[in-house]
Amino acid sequence: MRTRLFILISLACNVALAWGFFHFNKRPLPPTPPTPVTVVSAPVATPGVVVEPISTNVVTFQVPFNWSQIAADDLKVYRDNLLAVGCPELTMREIIRAEINERFGPRRRAIFAGAQGEFWEALVRGELLRRQGIMSTPWGKQLEALALERRQLIASVLGPDYRVTQGESPGQEDLASQRDWLPAEKRGQLAALEQEHEKRMTDWAKRVAAKGGDQTDADAVALKRVQDEFEEQRKKLLSPEELEELRIRESSAADWAADLGGFEPTEDEWRTVARARLAFEEAQSEAGQSGLSQEDQTKLQNELASKLAENLKTLLGTERYAQYETASNSEYQQLRNVTQRFGLDESLARQAYDMQKAAQSSADKVRSDSSLTPEVRDATLKAIQQETERSLGGLLGAGTLTTYKQHGGEWIETMVEMDEALPPD
Repeated sequence: MRTRLFILISLACNVALAWGFFHFNKRPLPPTPPTPVTVVSAPVATPGVVVEPISTNVVTFQVPFNWSQIAADDLKVYRDNLLAVGCPELTMREIIRAEINERFGPRRRAIFAGAQGEFWEALVRGELLRRQGIMSTPWGKQLEALALERRQLIASVLGPDYRVTQGESPGQEDLASQRDWLPAEKRGQLAALEQEHEKRMTDWAKRVAAKGGDQTDADAVALKRVQDEFEEQRKKLLSPEELEELRIRESSAADWAADLGGFEPTEDEWRTVARARLAFEEAQSEAGQSGLSQEDQTKLQNELASKLAENLKTLLGTERYAQYETASNSEYQQLRNVTQRFGLDESLARQAYDMQKAAQSSADKVRSDSSLTPEVRDATLKAIQQETERSLGGLLGAGTLTTYKQHGGEWIETMVEMDEALPPD
């Protein structure tokens, strides 16, 4: 996110700089050589004589442009200057916010630098208590005050309707942008509801911590009540369709496509797979809490994985599922990374991966064939290796193959080794 924002701001600055340069240096066309302006006394009016208008040449001056003509310590002036040179309002907002972050960054780092010991002490208490306990520390209160000051400054420069003034902390701004599919009014209400829920969770955690951290049955009941009331309030605020969309978008299953380079799902495919994987993860979680033995849990987990695979094959179709399965393979992703680095077509990575599977399958059969003498087996494996390397080199190019053999293609050299032999069928 930060990298994308940095690129956006850099691009915006360059656009604004170019526009400003044009704005401050433009000349009338066609160019007219500047001449001194002659001051002429007004003619004396004479009856019956028509006085022709006096034409004068306009003298133009080239004004050297500098970014300092736009940038300003006063952020409101900076804002107005950006708009004056034609900077889009959305880009102006990102530039101003980045400038504010730059100004507040050293102060925030200074607070963290003085509290490293306390931070790590809070960290070892556990994730929940660490999150809830930070704001009760002296340095946590400094961070909270600094965040409030930052939000107030953004509001004063960018207006009261700017996102961070709707009760959201800086860390929630990205979350709000991810919820643009919700109506603006509901986004604000949901953010307020979540903040209230987090406050109640904080209070609950503090009460448990104050008693030494041991959770009683009464504490468990109180926690369930807080969680149930939060869910009920969300159900009142959002429609069933919105709740389902929120559940999918903000689940761990929502990021499934990020690691599957080359698959490029459609929106419908993304939702289909996300729903299936979310159901799989929830079933896995239930299995882990079922009280089954380790052996039975492993068996159940394998059954769930097989069920997910069959479900996805049905939902995606045979061809797309095969592509999904390929993209899920780490060896394919290593190969694809190399081909992408050399600017090769996506299809070449898939062809090379098919060659890999075919070569490894052939090598496995040779290793498991007990009828072959060691000499014949070694010679056959060597021939498979040489033919595979020749075919891959012809497909990818010598330079790409050399790089691949060093980054994921080590299997080419190890095909002749017998310690990877598979047991006979």
